[in-house]
Amino acid sequence: MLKAGIIGNGSIVKTWMEGVLESGAFQLHSAYLRSENKKEFFQDFGIEKIYYELEEFLKEEDNDIIYIALPNSLHYEYALKAIRAGRHVILEKPFTSSLREAEHLFKEACAHDVYIFEGICNIYNPNFLKMKASITEPSVVYSSFHKLSSRYQALLSGGTPNVFNLDFSGGVLMDLMVYQLHACYALFGKPNNLSYFPKKFKNGIDLSGTIVMEYDTFNATLLASKEAESEDQFVCINADQRICTGSISLMEGFFINGEWKEYNRYENYLAYEIEIFSNIIENNNKERYEEAKDATLAVMELLDRCRSSGNIIFKNDNRELL
Repeated sequence: MLKAGIIGNGSIVKTWMEGVLESGAFQLHSAYLRSENKKEFFQDFGIEKIYYELEEFLKEEDNDIIYIALPNSLHYEYALKAIRAGRHVILEKPFTSSLREAEHLFKEACAHDVYIFEGICNIYNPNFLKMKASITEPSVVYSSFHKLSSRYQALLSGGTPNVFNLDFSGGVLMDLMVYQLHACYALFGKPNNLSYFPKKFKNGIDLSGTIVMEYDTFNATLLASKEAESEDQFVCINADQRICTGSISLMEGFFINGEWKEYNRYENYLAYEIEIFSNIIENNNKERYEEAKDATLAVMELLDRCRSSGNIIFKNDNRELL
């Protein structure tokens, strides 16, 4: 069984480790921390090998794959180091801050004969795949994803949390809207045209926004916010068919013409991607890997186009590739 090392200690890491245990796809082996404060966080999951020096962690020969869940702006740098250490990588969404960073990581992964994946859960979920197979030519596609950030009040109080900081490649586009863009690309491919209309805070970060994707016979309208909350929905309709679901990220099931469909095998929504990534590595499934790679690169291009449309510039945009 492949052994996994972990970089990061946020809430998504806990969910990911739970998904690993439920799927049985990896063995949780080691973790990198900058201090001892979170040591028990990993020990509760049976991880005893804790490193406080990144270089020593990356030299751990028993680590087959590294899972990275850090602020968005750090994804590229840490993933590159793991790749150059000869490790496979799972990089939490959004994959990187820009398409050029993403392209470089895939190039480096190829050169070092390892795989790198984007941890984007919804497109690997069996409910999403069944929904995709059910959709006929839509007339209207609409998605709303509004989740009030736990760091929003800190922003209003004068702080600059990472999730609301351009230097850390934050904002609603690079968080909630990544799920929506991945869903639309997986279902319908690249749009002919795309525009992003963000609502920005005084520091330039996008708190909420609307994406309009123009296809040949329909438009897809995507709305998201980190400053308010409401019920999520994804709707795809024509004269004869109505398909809708709640959260496009969790994909707990979907309605088709009023009938509920559900194909869950795991309780943990990350277990599906974990299982698929493990199978790709174990079976050296290059065709399936290329499909995942192409989806990530396509969505990174869409994110770049959205940022260009909405005039959103990150600190990483101005630095050289490593």
